[in-house]
Amino acid sequence: MPVDSRDEELTLENVDELVAQKLSQLQASQSPTMTSLSRTVRNLQIIYEEKRRVERVWERINDRASALDLTVSLDSSEADAPVAIPPLHLPGKAVQDGNGLVRENLNSLLRKPEPGKQSWLLHRWRNMGFGLVAALILITLFAPFFAWPMLAFHFHGSQAGSLRLPAKTSSPQPQLVMREYTGRYFKIQYPANWIIAGITAESTASYLQTVQFRPSTTSAIEINVSAMPDSNLSIYQLLHIDPHVKLGTLGSTHTVTYHKIPWAVGVVDLASSSPTQANKLEIAYSKQTNPYRIEFGATPDTFEQYSTIFNAMLASFYPQIGPTITPATMPSSTATLLPTMPSSTATPLPTASVPAMKEYSNQHFKILYPANWVITSVTTGGTSLQTVQFRPSATSTVFVNVDAMYMNNLSGSQLLNIDPDVNLGTLVSTSTVTYHGIPWSVGIVNLAGSVLVQPSKLEVAYSNQNAPYKIEFSAPPSTFASYSSIFDAIFASFYSGG
Repeated sequence: MPVDSRDEELTLENVDELVAQKLSQLQASQSPTMTSLSRTVRNLQIIYEEKRRVERVWERINDRASALDLTVSLDSSEADAPVAIPPLHLPGKAVQDGNGLVRENLNSLLRKPEPGKQSWLLHRWRNMGFGLVAALILITLFAPFFAWPMLAFHFHGSQAGSLRLPAKTSSPQPQLVMREYTGRYFKIQYPANWIIAGITAESTASYLQTVQFRPSTTSAIEINVSAMPDSNLSIYQLLHIDPHVKLGTLGSTHTVTYHKIPWAVGVVDLASSSPTQANKLEIAYSKQTNPYRIEFGATPDTFEQYSTIFNAMLASFYPQIGPTITPATMPSSTATLLPTMPSSTATPLPTASVPAMKEYSNQHFKILYPANWVITSVTTGGTSLQTVQFRPSATSTVFVNVDAMYMNNLSGSQLLNIDPDVNLGTLVSTSTVTYHGIPWSVGIVNLAGSVLVQPSKLEVAYSNQNAPYKIEFSAPPSTFASYSSIFDAIFASFYSGG
């Protein structure tokens, strides 16, 4: 739309009419290629109309302010003279009244420009029009290119921000405090807050000895450690013929090595309708000197929770070759296996490790016993050459008797079968163990109580090499397992005097 300085009649008041007139002329001769340009001219006309509306608004505001003589007080740190509300950067003629008020007379904008300034004003409006047209065209053409990266950045930033979660601080895991069990066949560590629930000597056809560890006496969680008789089978063959593996479903197997000892490990699911029974097992077999079996049993919902404890115990296992006597020094942190007994019972509580030992010796034998125990009797004659009795205290119901017997031709197993205490009770199991080249026949016996005698549990051992000997350990059934490790240490330290 050509507008130049030759259009002398162009003023701010008739610009709308001239734009409409030129627009109608363009539409009459408009070609398809001029569609976008006509749309731009229409947008420019809208802009002019909006500007006129704004000017009228400010004109009314200025007139109203002049009528009310409205002023605004400045801050006390600045000039004391009040000023009128400024008219938002609109050009105008400044007029000062007698009170020092400065106002903008917007009516001057509507006056016809002076002749000397007309060409400059027309040139200014023409440049503004072309500038606005060029800006609108550029925005229309390049808006998609600018908008898409901005939108993409916005959405990407929103999504990335939603994924920036604060780093979760992992709380330190509590240290697992362990203590050590040492027996005649092996030593192993177990949690300090667990208990030894049982130590049993079984028949030679199954296990030489089994030690059971539990979190508590009523817990369904258990770890059984067994020393087995010698076998020609490999560790994987022992695993596959295991009775519990045959009763359940062997889910997976793998091999792990600790202290140069390889273990064949399998996870077994046992069919059980009770959720409180240990019907998920992990069974490990090794063969170092003799075969060993470690079994971990738990309910399905607690199996994963206790697996780390089982792995720690398995990694701490060491086989024992020959008799084992724990060194005299006992760790101060060793905890008792049993709860506190009534004060009327004088029997000291046993500990997980054997306490300091001292030696008893006579012409028939020598043996070690706990330093805090007492020798309650030494008798000669009768059915034995000599009998020495050891107790935790003078009034304790727990005792160990060591007998040097008269010469006879019976074997250790024959002497065990004719023992009067064995015949009075029930022989639960038998086994054979050898210390210092001396084989022993060992039996576990349950004695029923009576009105005058409390029930008890015995471990009776016989040997007859050069001379017959008997060693008997007796304790109430409730404390028998707790004192078994001490008895094992006493038993393993025996030497005949011949």
